[in-house]
Amino acid sequence: ARRFEAIMNVIIFANAVCMGIEVDFSIRAPDKAKVFAKLETVFLSVFVIELGLQLLVYRLQYLRTPWGQFDFWIVVIGLLAEVMPKLLGDSFSAILTFRVARILRVARAARLMPEFRVLWMLVRGLASAMHTLVWAIVILVAVIYAFGILGVELMHEDRSQWEEDDATRRIFYDNFGNLPRTMLTLFQITTV
Repeated sequence: ARRFEAIMNVIIFANAVCMGIEVDFSIRAPDKAKVFAKLETVFLSVFVIELGLQLLVYRLQYLRTPWGQFDFWIVVIGLLAEVMPKLLGDSFSAILTFRVARILRVARAARLMPEFRVLWMLVRGLASAMHTLVWAIVILVAVIYAFGILGVELMHEDRSQWEEDDATRRIFYDNFGNLPRTMLTLFQITTV
């Protein structure tokens, strides 16, 4: 079982790497990307076989585990993504389904995390700190909002100095023209 898991982890990692290469080639050399698209079908076949073997060995117990459910739905969505474009042609929904499924298949690489203990500890630490991070973001947004209001009031109080030059006026209105733009500018300044 351990050897099988190791082999599947290598295949999942290889699939994620191939997807990245395919995306890169689809922009630079679309004719070469077709090879990787065929390779995706091979990977999907391997994942279907893996799911079948897992169900054969563990029966429905496999689907009661979080990773089992995750793998099951990723494979089902992958199969739908393979079939939908053939049934519907180049319709928008078929293409969208295919892209979403590809992104979810990359998420299977998350199964590799337990193999890297330190990385897994970091991910668990970040997940447990999410509550605190959300409140930190709320405070940051509140501060940016307050200073955004102050900034809009101060800068729009005497617009004559900003209206003289076209370039200055464009910069002023692009960055401080209204409250949302001012908040975005302040956020960019804060995070640089």
